[in-house]
Order: sequence, then structure tokens, then C-alpha cells
Amino acid sequence: MKRIRYCAAFLGLLAASASARAQQKGDVGLIFGYPTGVGLQWQATTNTAARLDVALGASSINAGSDSWSGTLGVAALFRVAGSDSHTVYLAPRIGYSWVTAQSGTSTTTVALSGAVGVRRILTSRFGLFGEAGLMGSYQESSVSVEAIKLPGSALRRVSTMGGVGVLLIF
Repeated sequence: MKRIRYCAAFLGLLAASASARAQQKGDVGLIFGYPTGVGLQWQATTNTAARLDVALGASSINAGSDSWSGTLGVAALFRVAGSDSHTVYLAPRIGYSWVTAQSGTSTTTVALSGAVGVRRILTSRFGLFGEAGLMGSYQESSVSVEAIKLPGSALRRVSTMGGVGVLLIF
């Protein structure tokens, strides 16, 4: 619950930093990224944007081994160089993901990352982006058997991360 409050406060601060002037046309876009999934990007000002990404999944290995997964991420994009068509930005992001298996195993992960990104707007409605950076994550796993929750494990990890995507501007 505390993580949700931090995300809400982060978005509130970003929205409050937007200037009072009128926004340019095309200030909202739909993103399709790899590996993050789909999401929305809102260009708050000339130099700041907010991005929300979501990924959902389901899998089945054998009968009775179904699992469901999801990821929700929020990022702020701060332009550090470039023009309207070529942009270099910094992108801090917080993400929450979970996996729940029918067998009783569940895993949750909270990840904080920082990336340097490059965006290229090709037309008034289409752009490409790529990002690379570092990610730190904390993961907890647990197993439930017959409604009894067994002690799980925790994992802390630091790794590199990267992604590419397409931006469709409305």
C-alpha cells in the first residue's frame, strides 16, 4: 500500500510541475514497447513527460500448472538535449510485477530503474524510442499448500536493462 502512495505522489508532483501554457497538439501517445508491453505517454511540458506501462500474461505448462502474471510501471521522462524531432532524455521508473501460479506459488517484484533514452519522431503521429540503464529490484516468493503459507525467499538484484518501442501520437 505504501508503494501505491509513493507512485501517486510521484505522479502528482509531475502533474504539478506542468506549466500553465496551452499544450501542443499530440501531447498523448500510445506506446508499444519491448519488453515492457503497452502503455500511455503524456507530454506534460516541452521538457517533461509521464509514461504508464502495463503487461499481462497467462501460461500453462501442464494440466494444473496455470500461472498469471502482470507488470505495472510508471516513469518520468526529462529531456536533457535535442530538438522536437530528436530527443535525449533521462527516465527514472518504478515498476511492480507479480506472478501467481495455480500450484500456490507467488512472486512479487518491485523494481527501480534509471535509463538514458533517445526518441526520434518520424512523422507528426509516429516515433521510435530506445532506452538503456540500470535497474535494482527486490523480489519475494512464497508457497501456499492447503491454505498454509510457507516461508518464502527474498532476492535483491542489480542489473542492466534496456528497451525499444514505438510511439503513436494522438
